[in-house]
Amino acid sequence: MDEQVKQKLLEADQLAAKGEVDNAIAAYEAIITMDPRNAEAFTKLAGFYETKGLKDKAAEKYLFLADAYYDSRLYKGALKYYQKVIELNPEALEARIKAAEIYVVQDMEREAKIEYLVISELCLKNNDLARAEEFCKKSIGLKSIEAHYLLGQVYYTKEMWSEAANEFGELLRFKPNHSQALYHLAMADFKAHKIPEAIATCEKVLKANPGDVMIRQVLASAFLQKGDQAEAMREYLGCADQLMQVGKLDDAGEIYQKIFAFAPNDLEARNRAAALYEKSGNTAAAVKEYMFIAELYGKGKLDTDKQRAREALQKVLAIDPGSKEAMEKLSQMGVDVSAPPPARLPVEEKPAPAAAGPAEPEPEAPAPAPAPVKEVTAAKAPAKEKEEEHVAVSDAKLLELDSEELSIMADNHMKQGFFEKALEIFRILKKREPRNPVINKKMHEIYRLIDLQVEEVSDRTAPRVGAAAGEEVAADKKAGRSRISYL
Repeated sequence: MDEQVKQKLLEADQLAAKGEVDNAIAAYEAIITMDPRNAEAFTKLAGFYETKGLKDKAAEKYLFLADAYYDSRLYKGALKYYQKVIELNPEALEARIKAAEIYVVQDMEREAKIEYLVISELCLKNNDLARAEEFCKKSIGLKSIEAHYLLGQVYYTKEMWSEAANEFGELLRFKPNHSQALYHLAMADFKAHKIPEAIATCEKVLKANPGDVMIRQVLASAFLQKGDQAEAMREYLGCADQLMQVGKLDDAGEIYQKIFAFAPNDLEARNRAAALYEKSGNTAAAVKEYMFIAELYGKGKLDTDKQRAREALQKVLAIDPGSKEAMEKLSQMGVDVSAPPPARLPVEEKPAPAAAGPAEPEPEAPAPAPAPVKEVTAAKAPAKEKEEEHVAVSDAKLLELDSEELSIMADNHMKQGFFEKALEIFRILKKREPRNPVINKKMHEIYRLIDLQVEEVSDRTAPRVGAAAGEEVAADKKAGRSRISYL
């Protein structure tokens, strides 16, 4: 270091000691211009930027230091600074990749496995499927179970249905009640035209969670593709009723449109749809539906058919007293339309049909991830972005809670050992606050705890490789130590 740089460093340090932070920052930046590899200036700048809350600038300086240590093969120092970068910017992909490589070099397999898993999620989020697949396989190579789910999602996005089903199936060997894996397995089988397998998986999901409307839609579509319209109708009507019960009237209306695509003259569905439109205040749709119902009943030859046609037309007048079409049809039937229209009766709501299979839920089924998928009939494929937002109706209220309430709920799940439930809630929070370091840190911890659970199960059956090594691992697990603690 030449004398001029030393003098500038001394001056910058004096400014910092006086509390003249902005002037000190300018001085350290000037030093970097003179000496682009001055580690002391980079370190001081990173600290000042972090203190001022300028996270991007601080991360940039820490990354320079980390890369310098990494290139010199000083991995302990490099890892310290990569972790600072990740703390400031949890989505700093290159810093995470380098940190994972250091873990591998240092034989810190658990940390490497978890880091590769996080990297895979980031790549998948950015639609970088090639890198997502690469890092999923690296994590699987280190015996990650959860990575099979992410790799399944990669294949699912690439429409490689058989490969996706294989990965979801591999995860389900270890976690048979993983709701998201079950859902995507059913979807993959459905899209691969493996209808019996899709139906079996849907029924398994509904056994654990009868309120899962989205998987019930998949089941209805599978029955329809199988040619069993009666079962498809039963499941679709059940979906519509469940959606109405939680106030999702527009979604229920879409279900009826799916029904009308294959059963346009089904009067039960038409009457339910009309009642739905009336309840939601969509008077134009309700009038149109009741007019169509009157037309269908009018084609019947029984007196009861004629009576029901009149009742449908009277409902039209109750909604729209000035409907000339309804009055003309009633006049043709001999009804005095000059009399006041009948009072509107409350809409009768029929209970939802029972879900397929036993309805007793298995204990502690994991909560599904946020954001529902709109399944379709056989005639139309669903949009991918909707499929990735699958949320069971029974858990839809999670999305209505504020972040503080969700955070408290997730922390409680962690304390009780329900790590997957906590992880699903933190994923909702991460979508709201993607750069919140607390959320990312807790997700990282959950991955570690889930991994410990899987390892404890595996250790009961896996042969021991070296008594000394086994004792060291057991001691670490018992004490809850991580091999990263030396930093």
